[in-house]
Amino acid sequence: MPFLEGITFTGKLADLSAYRMRGFDKIIVRRKGGPRPEHIHKSENFANVRRTMSEFGGCSRMGRHVRLALHQLRNLSDYNFGSDINSLMRQVQLQDGTGEWGKRNIILSEHARILEGFPLNEINPTFDSVIRNPLYYTIDRATRTAQVDIPALQRSINYFPQNSHAMFRVVVTLGIVPDMIFNIQKKEYLPPAWYSPKFYSREVSTEWFPSLEGMPASTLTIATDALPPDERWTLMLSVGIEYGAFRENGKIQEVKRYGAAKILALRGRDGLTEDILPGKETSNVNDLPGAEPVERNAPEEPTAAANTQTSHQTPKVTYVYTPAKRDADKVDVQTYTYAMDDDKKSVCSHFYNTNATFTFSFACILIYETKTIHPMSAFESFRQLHQNEKPLILGNTWDVHSARLFEQSGYAAVGTSSHAVAQVLGYDDGENVSFDDLLRLARRTAEVVKIPVTVDLEAGYARTADGIVENIKKLHDAGVAGINIEDTLPNTATLRPAEEFQKQLSAITNKMAQQNIKLFINTRTDGFILGLETALEETTTRARLYEQTGVHGLFVPCMTEEKDIRTVTSTTKLPVSVMCMPGLPAFDVLASWGLKRVSMGPFAYRYVNKQAEAAMKEVLNVNSFTPFF
Repeated sequence: MPFLEGITFTGKLADLSAYRMRGFDKIIVRRKGGPRPEHIHKSENFANVRRTMSEFGGCSRMGRHVRLALHQLRNLSDYNFGSDINSLMRQVQLQDGTGEWGKRNIILSEHARILEGFPLNEINPTFDSVIRNPLYYTIDRATRTAQVDIPALQRSINYFPQNSHAMFRVVVTLGIVPDMIFNIQKKEYLPPAWYSPKFYSREVSTEWFPSLEGMPASTLTIATDALPPDERWTLMLSVGIEYGAFRENGKIQEVKRYGAAKILALRGRDGLTEDILPGKETSNVNDLPGAEPVERNAPEEPTAAANTQTSHQTPKVTYVYTPAKRDADKVDVQTYTYAMDDDKKSVCSHFYNTNATFTFSFACILIYETKTIHPMSAFESFRQLHQNEKPLILGNTWDVHSARLFEQSGYAAVGTSSHAVAQVLGYDDGENVSFDDLLRLARRTAEVVKIPVTVDLEAGYARTADGIVENIKKLHDAGVAGINIEDTLPNTATLRPAEEFQKQLSAITNKMAQQNIKLFINTRTDGFILGLETALEETTTRARLYEQTGVHGLFVPCMTEEKDIRTVTSTTKLPVSVMCMPGLPAFDVLASWGLKRVSMGPFAYRYVNKQAEAAMKEVLNVNSFTPFF
C-alpha cells in the first residue's frame, strides 16, 4: 500500500486520490486506472477475477455479521480490525468442499474456534495484558446462555490498566453469527432468511469501579431468547474492559478507543467447537477448575445479570458502593452522587486531588439509580437498521393497528406520518394535532409493537431548543426510538436560515447528551419538496452543516433523480433517506445509489382509504354488502 510523504493533502489531485484511514498514521494515496468496470463484469478474461471478487465479497459480508455479534465492544478497538476478521473468514471459506470457486460457502458453525482469542487491539494494551488472570466461563448453545467468572482485580497485581482514567468496568456480549451461503438465484452471499437484528449481540456489564482500587470478584450471566430455526449459526461470547471519566454533575462517560476487548468463545452446530483448520490448537475452557455449568432453563426474556462477590482489600481511599435493590435482570447505571465528610469544595476536583496525593482518607458513598432496560436499546436497534447494505423500508402509520399490520408483514421499523395522523384526527397537517395526542399515540404504539418506532415531530412542537428537548424527552420516556425534525416552520413553505437551524440542532443534541437522552434524530430538509430551483445546492450545503451537529440522519423528501441522490449521499456521512414517489426505482437500485432508508409518507394511508372509499360506493351501487366480502 503506497503512502504519501513530503507533501500532505487529502482529496483528489489529477489521477491521484489521497485519504486517511483509521489505524494508519500516514496518508494513503492511490492512482486511478485499471480495466474498465464493464470488462471486469463481462469479459471472459476476467472470469477468475469475478470468482475471487465474489468470494471476497462473501468474506466481507460475513465479517460484518461477526462484528454485529460484538457490536457494543467495537468502541474499545483502536484499529480497523475488519480486514483481519475477513481474512479469518477466508480461511473458513477455503474449507468448503461442496461449492465451486466463486460460490464457496462460509460455514463458521463448523469451524467456530478459529475466532477464539481474537484481540480488538493493536496499539493499546490487549485485554490479556490488562487483566492477567484467566477468565473461567461456560457457554451453552442449546439454551443460548453464557456465564463469565471474573476474579478479584487488584491494580499492579493482576490488573494493569496503563492509563489515567478514573473508573472502569468489564463488559460481556453474546451474539449469534449466521453462516454465509451463496444464493444461486440472487447471485450473492446472504445469511439465512431468518437472520434479523434480534440476533445481534446483547450486553451485560459490571458496575463502575475506581481504577486505583480494582474490583471484587464478579460473575456475569447473559442470555438471548432469539432462537434460529435451523443449525446454521454460531453462538459468540466476547469480553472487554471499558474505561470511564467523570463529566458534568458527576456522571461517568465511557472513553472511546482506550479500552481492550477480545472474542472469548464460540459454539458451533451440534456442539461442534473443534476446528479442523491446519495448525489450529484447541482447548476446552469448560473443563478448567472453577467453571460451573450454566443452568439449562433459559429465561423467557433476554437476561443480563451481574452477581458480585466482594473479596477486596481496602486502601486508604475507601469507596462504599450501595446498589439499589432490584428485581430486574439488568441494571443500567444512569446517575450517581457522592458525599464527603470534609469541606464543601468542588466534588470532582476534590476527588481527583485526594486520589493523586493520598493525604487523607474519606468515605465516598455512591448511590446508583437503576433502570430496567433491554440488552439493546430501541435507539441502538433503530440506528443499526441504518447501517445495512440494503435500505430500511419504513412503514408509515396512522394508528396503532396500522403499526401492528406493518410489524406482522415483516417490516423492521415503523414511523408515524404527520399528514396521515392529522387526517385521522380531523385536522390539517402542520402541527395542528396537539402534542399530547401525538404523545399518546406514540406511547401506545411503542407498547404494542416490538419493533422500533419513530415519530414525525415536524418542527418540534416548540420554537426553542429547550422546548423541543422537553418534547423529545417525553417521547423517549414513552419508548420511542427516533424522531424526524424539519427545517421549515409549519404553514410557512419557507426554509429556515441554514445557520440558524444548525445552531438549534446543536443546542438540541447537546441538551440531549446532558440529560442522557438517546434518540435517533433524522433531520428533514425541504429544498426538493418546496420545488426550489437550487434544491440540490441547498440540500448539499445544509447536509454539510447539519452533519456537524450530532444528528443521526438526513431526510430529503421528493428527491427522486439518480444524480441528485448520488450527489447528496456522497456529500455527507449521515445515512440519507427519501420518501416513496412514483419515479423511485427498486430498493436494490436505491441501495446502489447510497440510500439507507425509504419512508412511505402518507401514501399507504391514502391507498387504504382509496380502497375503502371504492368499496363504500360499490355497496350503494349493488344494493348489498357483497363488496366487503
